[in-house]
Amino acid sequence: APREGETGLPDAAAAWLPVDGYVGGVEHAVMHLLYARFFHKALIDLGLLPRGTPREPFARLVAQGHVRLPARWIEGEDGRPHYLYPEQIGADGRAKVPGLEGRAVQTGPSEKMSKSRKNVVDPDGLVARHGADTVRLFVLSLAPPEVDLQWSDRGIHGARRFLSRVFQLTHEAARTARVPAVDPVVRAAVDEAIRTVTEELAGRLHLPRAIAALYTLEHVLTRAFRSDSAATRSTVRSGVEVLARLLSPFTPHLADELHAILGGTDFVLTSPWPEANREEPGESSIAVQLDGRVRGRVALPVGADEAQALAAARALPVVATMLAGAEPSRVVYAPGRAINLLR
Repeated sequence: APREGETGLPDAAAAWLPVDGYVGGVEHAVMHLLYARFFHKALIDLGLLPRGTPREPFARLVAQGHVRLPARWIEGEDGRPHYLYPEQIGADGRAKVPGLEGRAVQTGPSEKMSKSRKNVVDPDGLVARHGADTVRLFVLSLAPPEVDLQWSDRGIHGARRFLSRVFQLTHEAARTARVPAVDPVVRAAVDEAIRTVTEELAGRLHLPRAIAALYTLEHVLTRAFRSDSAATRSTVRSGVEVLARLLSPFTPHLADELHAILGGTDFVLTSPWPEANREEPGESSIAVQLDGRVRGRVALPVGADEAQALAAARALPVVATMLAGAEPSRVVYAPGRAINLLR
């Protein structure tokens, strides 16, 4: 118990509670969560934590889903299953274990990965082939944390190609002058990516949505860099600098390499987190689509009608170029959200 004149644990220790966030599987509901809650409440009741300390130890709790894969085995002489790792099974579906070569392998239903069932995947092989950053980005893009995931590595090449494009674009953009991103399409894409990644990292943790925003930003920056306008190409550099910082939580090694290519002399982690340009009071930002594909964003006064939105959308350079003076055959306007021009 605290001595006379003391109110509880030192402020430095009390400042850690409650924990900002806990991410763990539901199978730990007793060993981790129940005991943590018990001891936390006991410390409060004993007066070892300051008055006003929240009664729950975690400000936020996320119960993550499982990664699933079918278990596969050979039936032993005693009738019990002899489980096999995926790499112990050949392309023909038969065992390639010494002494068991050619034996037929049975496959069960998909279930939580478990060392006892050997339905696990060794990440070392994927890292050796594709690199740690590619594997990390791919895994985080597969599903939100609370959703069960059926494991497959078939899409990992897409993640590697994306990072290769970012690397190439950074090398090319580094040769241009650093100017503010004034191109409206580039600026809107950069702001949207900052908002989306920031919201997901600090909020729902739906990392696939955050990573999808990075893919979209790279696409917009690459298209802009291929533009005939030197001014537009120059604005890409500032966008790439933001992209490197947004990539850092997912691909830290590559992010630092990109940062160095762009002239950085320290680690990305020492750079401030990017902030989106704030909308002016009384304005809202809406997406501009052409034939259903987002081409950029425009700022409009709150309550703007379809005519105002159409004029702003047609003023976007990319939209003006693609329309080439033609009138859209149809306009679909959702006030405050988006406008879609159909040719």
